[in-house]
Amino acid sequence: MLHPGVAATVKEVYGGERALYRLTELGLVKGAVLSLLQNMPGGSLIVSLKGSRIAIGRGLAMKVAVEVQEAGDSAYRKAAL
Repeated sequence: MLHPGVAATVKEVYGGERALYRLTELGLVKGAVLSLLQNMPGGSLIVSLKGSRIAIGRGLAMKVAVEVQEAGDSAYRKAAL
């Protein structure tokens, strides 16, 4: 799981036709750079993407795989949004 304030790049988006359509509408596509603003326990996540704040449910967020560059390191870590 991504931690608030951390920037990441979308590496893959999984799901059925409807989920993929919705995530694409929101701009959560492969290569998009985002930052997690808020992770509400048991609820929605608020993400910053292209200057906009987007709220998505936890189930939909789990369909987005991201890659995080560790601070001061060239290594990347994979996580779910």
